Amino acid sequence: MILIVGATGMVGGATVRQLTALGVPVRTLVRSAARAATLAGPGVETVVGDLEQPSSLDAALDGVTRALLISPLNPRQVEWQGNFVEAARRAGAVHVVKLSGLGTALDSPLRSGRWHAQTEQHIADAALPFTHPHPPFFMQNLLRSATAIAAQGVLVAAMQAGKIAMVDARDVAAIAFAALTSDGHAGKTYTITGPAALSFQEVAQKLSVATGKRVT
Repeated sequence: MILIVGATGMVGGATVRQLTALGVPVRTLVRSAARAATLAGPGVETVVGDLEQPSSLDAALDGVTRALLISPLNPRQVEWQGNFVEAARRAGAVHVVKLSGLGTALDSPLRSGRWHAQTEQHIADAALPFTHPHPPFFMQNLLRSATAIAAQGVLVAAMQAGKIAMVDARDVAAIAFAALTSDGHAGKTYTITGPAALSFQEVAQKLSVATGKRVT
């Protein structure tokens, strides 16, 4: 059985859809019955549980051989994901596909990078098989700026001239799908990028062309 933690998010949801489209049965861990209802469908089993409540995780991991671990960025992320790692250790040799991200390192200048690295270290210390996808930036995050772009023609980002290789969340899900359903990915860390590194000035230029409206 494959377990998806974070199935209501961009990557988790896309992974569930890719699995069920090919008839692969999947279990999702959700925090409430209301969230479970949004994921209902053929081939999807839902279990109510919470990373904040370790005792709720054992039932979710019963019979699971591979799991995708995603949770929102939060100061308690290391604790919450650590609860899952310990539950996976109790369940046996669960292959954990842990979604990390940009700058993942124990000495990263990014808080999120340090948080991800601490969980990856915990997984290694637990002697669990793992795969770590590292996407730098989801293209879908640009949609958060849609209102400002439409109203003011402005894309705001604290990037100066920095460039980043953006990637579609659905492509990240395709990597997760492969790690969850095929062999050869254990012990691997994959940096996932788009076809080019772009500055936000270049993104604004591309949006100008696409919309026919000047975006700065």
